[in-house]
Amino acid sequence: MCSSDLLSTRRGLWDGAITRGWERPFLGHGIGTSSYYWAENIEETDLSRGTTVHSQFVEIFFDEGLVGIILFAGILVFSGFSAFRWIEFGAFYRNRYALFLGLLWLATAIELIGHGGKTTPGNSSAVLFWINSCLVSIRPERVFPVLQDDECTSVGEWELEGA
Repeated sequence: MCSSDLLSTRRGLWDGAITRGWERPFLGHGIGTSSYYWAENIEETDLSRGTTVHSQFVEIFFDEGLVGIILFAGILVFSGFSAFRWIEFGAFYRNRYALFLGLLWLATAIELIGHGGKTTPGNSSAVLFWINSCLVSIRPERVFPVLQDDECTSVGEWELEGA
């Protein structure tokens, strides 16, 4: 299957999900119902054999409607700002654990949004995304206290410059 065939198949999946989503635009068809819909109503192709529409936002619109889209976007924005705060903290204080946690959230968010499957059982990236979203919502200063300059010259395992 060439890339244009893949795109046209995905566009067909997205068009079908959006059209069906507008049947119940505010609360959607119910959590996880897109999986059943695709299993029963979509022709078997290489791309649509699974139970996902291959777009997180389209899947949420179908399942949870506009309310779900707004809530998911809010969680995504809040977690994203929090993750970048962890990345900034890790880079500034040279704390590789904080930096890793922020970058891990970014990687799982990109994978989850691009592929979909937030509620697919056994989707390890979805589970990791939701756990990581909870973790990054904690301020990094609460996990890794920043010590005053005269108390210590290091944070975590790396020595600070100029100390």
